[in-house]
Amino acid sequence: MNTTKKKSSIPIITGYHRMTWRELAEADDLASALTVDVMLGFVTHKMTEMKLRITERIKTKFRETIVAFQKHKCYETAFDQLTADSNIVRRSWRSDLRFKEHVFRYLLLFDDRSGVEIRPCMRYASENHVGAAIFASKDWYVYQL
Repeated sequence: MNTTKKKSSIPIITGYHRMTWRELAEADDLASALTVDVMLGFVTHKMTEMKLRITERIKTKFRETIVAFQKHKCYETAFDQLTADSNIVRRSWRSDLRFKEHVFRYLLLFDDRSGVEIRPCMRYASENHVGAAIFASKDWYVYQL
């Protein structure tokens, strides 16, 4: 993996995504499968019927990509590596800037500069006590939210 690019600043991401509800649901399911699922080690709740079959070899590759991202912090490099396999990510999604920004939102969970982190959560019975929770990793002020 080429991780020689310079560290990038945290991308400025707004809540405005310009996607239809279906596009957002599909983008969210795919982005969480590429990032959160492989790092937590289980499949999180999906909003669509999308069935992604990601082999253990590919999951390991994605996990290594995110671990490397935590060191180099280059969002572009991580996105390129996570979406390189056309069997998992359609070319139309790979070239869609809205999807790219959505994957960046998920990568923020693994960037220690973001002020948040994701951890497994076994609290909710409706999800068979398997899920994830977002935690603050720094103090936040009201005007920052």
